[in-house]
Amino acid sequence: NLALPAHVALVAGDGPGGSAFARVLGQRIGVFEGRVAFGDTDLAGVSTAVASRFIAYAGPDPVLASGTLRDNLTYGLRR
Repeated sequence: NLALPAHVALVAGDGPGGSAFARVLGQRIGVFEGRVAFGDTDLAGVSTAVASRFIAYAGPDPVLASGTLRDNLTYGLRR
């Protein structure tokens, strides 16, 4: 439980648990057991557009889209 608003960083070792949890929060994994909720709001019921305003996932492997450096830096701002 965290008091909101909050900025939170998940940092994990080499095990898959931290990475999997971060991917669930960032909606990179859609099928999982259990429940992630913010207050009474279940993450599974939140659209990707709404979740992306509050939650981001930055994994260890860089992904660059084709285009300019500016395109890559502003990619998350496109809706």
